[in-house]
Amino acid sequence: MSSASYSNQTTVGVILAGGKGQRLNQLNVAKPLVLAFGKQLIMYQIERLLEAGVTKIYIAVDNYASEVKSVLQNMSSAELIFIDRRGTGFSLVNSLQAVVEAVADDCFLTSCDLIFQDNPFKWFTKKDDIEVMIDKNIAANRFCGAGMTVKTSVFGQAVFGGEDMPDYNAFNAGVYYFTKAGLAKLADVLQGASAEMSFAEILDHLNKRGFIRLTQMPETTWFDINTPVTLMRAEMFLRSQHLSRRHTNVQVGNLKSVAPAFAFRYRREQTTDIIFEPGIISKLSRIRLMAPERTASHHILITDANVNVILGEAVEAQLKEAGYKVTKLVVPADESAKSMEVYNNLAEKIIALGIDEQSIIFALGGGVVANLSGFLASTLYRGIGLIHLPTTLMSMLDVSVSLKQGINGQKGKNLVGSYYQPLMVVIDPAIPMPDALVRDGLAEAIKHAVGQSKELFNYLLGYDGNLQDVGFITRVISDTIKLKIELMHEDMFEDQRAMILQYGHEVGHAIEFLSNFQYTHGQAIAIGMRVSAELAHLMQVTPPETVKAHEDIFKKYNLPYQIPPTIGRDVILESLRYNKKTRTTDMRMVLLEYIGRVWKIKGEFGIPCPPELISRALELSY
Repeated sequence: MSSASYSNQTTVGVILAGGKGQRLNQLNVAKPLVLAFGKQLIMYQIERLLEAGVTKIYIAVDNYASEVKSVLQNMSSAELIFIDRRGTGFSLVNSLQAVVEAVADDCFLTSCDLIFQDNPFKWFTKKDDIEVMIDKNIAANRFCGAGMTVKTSVFGQAVFGGEDMPDYNAFNAGVYYFTKAGLAKLADVLQGASAEMSFAEILDHLNKRGFIRLTQMPETTWFDINTPVTLMRAEMFLRSQHLSRRHTNVQVGNLKSVAPAFAFRYRREQTTDIIFEPGIISKLSRIRLMAPERTASHHILITDANVNVILGEAVEAQLKEAGYKVTKLVVPADESAKSMEVYNNLAEKIIALGIDEQSIIFALGGGVVANLSGFLASTLYRGIGLIHLPTTLMSMLDVSVSLKQGINGQKGKNLVGSYYQPLMVVIDPAIPMPDALVRDGLAEAIKHAVGQSKELFNYLLGYDGNLQDVGFITRVISDTIKLKIELMHEDMFEDQRAMILQYGHEVGHAIEFLSNFQYTHGQAIAIGMRVSAELAHLMQVTPPETVKAHEDIFKKYNLPYQIPPTIGRDVILESLRYNKKTRTTDMRMVLLEYIGRVWKIKGEFGIPCPPELISRALELSY
């Protein structure tokens, strides 16, 4: 808004920017220079003052004075005057005393850590020597992070306090107007004040002398940035504001609407049946696996070298016994199979065999085979049939019950892929597998437990039986798939709540890739979950007990929870930039509020997190 809309022009502003920001100090950045949506906090208040017609801005600095001056020194839109209190022993009282000594004009006074949706300075009436902006919309702004509160009465009386004051009915918004006489009154109160006096106590002294006018701001959104949580809330709000205000050069009003002749839907009316029964893998020749019109086509069975020895020949024989024309193709039994080279070779072989659009790829194996087969099915002839026959607990819980198909790129896991729905999933919980593969799959069950179900978490933590017990594995598969399908029905493409499925995967994928796949998927996401828990604790989203709960359950199932020392923090951070959920330069993470519940901000579950805190969480996880 232009300055012309402001009456009784005030041309001087004061910004308090000397505090250490104790609750933000995890970021290891001067509080005025902490970034919110790519901009230093102090710049938001400078811009609001400039909008209000201010041409001279005093900035009271103490801690990090050199850094603040360095960032702001090239600003030409206003005269900046620094009140440098370094070496004098920082306190609010000292800073305010320096302000009243330096400023000799009517002025606005504010803090460097405030962000407002609208300009608060336009709402001052300027009818008294001291005016305090308050916000009575405490329900709407209950997450604004306000550190100062006000208790008002119908008789115009007011009591100023902190966030712990009982029965308050307004927030102190942290913006003030002082005339020259008002500054003199402030100076009188400060003259006898102790260095420890709070701003609320200073205002109470002024109010008892009848010097203060309270002005109520209209309903608007604002934030007092004192904690990482409030910073993230402000970040998400600013992001939503930016998206709603994007400018286009297209003259939309001049365009003519044309009625379409045809249309098609991406989401077909297709249900994927999951057959779940012990021993079902030996009954494939007797159950209906596909629609009749598909039975005459040439089908493909893809498995890996290890599974082929155990189940490959038997499954191939059953399919042929049922009358299907099927060719078996065997790939390497490791992540090297998820490469563009292997994909291209298989695609050429399969096409040469004479498949058609009704053909089906059967994926017999673990996650590697499932991912590779799914990507082939989604791309050959723009989509042929896909049936998963998972042989590992990880694949039964994760890869097979999913639309996500893909292969690895040079920069990380699953960077080349597609969303494609399988026709069917056949799960046999009685397939024998070594303890190591059971533990690997349990990492996926633990992910769902910590994010969605404390009941499942407690069951897993309390289980003392044999890992090979079919009853145990059946319970784990059943409970986990139910939780996953609940998310898929609500948010199939993992844009909102189903981001829970990414918990621990941000760092986990990086660990898995950077270890050259020496760490299995389950092992890597276990480490990733621990890092995410540390990050949530650093951001004051979750208590330390959540971190300990992660360590306890990973210890129980002999899953790693420490980053191997051979993988450095910097290379992990660099890998995170290639995460599929990264948007522009944001590093988005899923964070727990407590066991069984993921934290969200206004429906957003992928939280943009400061790289400095991610780095610190990584450091704590070695």
